[in-house]
This record gives sequence, C-alpha cells and structure tokens, in this order.
Amino acid sequence: MLAPDALARSVTDEVLKISADRQGSSQAGNQKKVAELIETKVAPHFEFTSMTRLAMGRNWKQATPDQHKALSQEFRTLLVRTLYHGVHPVSATRRSSIARSSSRPARPTWW
Repeated sequence: MLAPDALARSVTDEVLKISADRQGSSQAGNQKKVAELIETKVAPHFEFTSMTRLAMGRNWKQATPDQHKALSQEFRTLLVRTLYHGVHPVSATRRSSIARSSSRPARPTWW
C-alpha cells in the first residue's frame, strides 16, 4: 500500500498520461473517455459518503437515508466533473508545470 502522497502522485500521473494519449480523439468521444477514466482510476480512492457527511455538517443528521444516498451521488458527480475540467485538455506545457510544482516543497503564500 502506498503512502497518501505517493498514491495521489501515482494516480495523477497515470490519469494525465492516459488523458494526453487520448487527446487526438474526437471531442465528444474524448470527454466520455476522460470521465470514465476518472470514474475508474480516481473515484475508487474516495469515500464519498464520509466526504458528503463532512461537507454537510450537522445537516447530515436531518437527512433521510435516501437523501444521504442522493447527496453522496451528487457529490460524486461534482467531484468527477471538477476533476474532468482539471485534466481535460492537458497540454504538454501544463503537464510539465504540474510535474515541476509537485516536486517543489510547499511555501507559504506570503513568501
């Protein structure tokens, strides 16, 4: 089992590589493929029910089990769409800037 940062880097690199390889496809077909890629490679690493519960805070207790399920599904959809727009389209320049930024130590924003 990988450490969280290594897992995140590994999955990100894999998704970016596959996405870049598929950029030559038609726009509509590529969108579906990238969304499927995110669903299969990224989404399994998230616990959507726990994330939704944390995001909702105390309001989670007021929701019914059916609402919990619907809210978790919508949260999943939101995350997949957000990630999709983060990786599509990914140019070679952007991939290299992502690689450079992930290898640098974090600095305070005021620095």
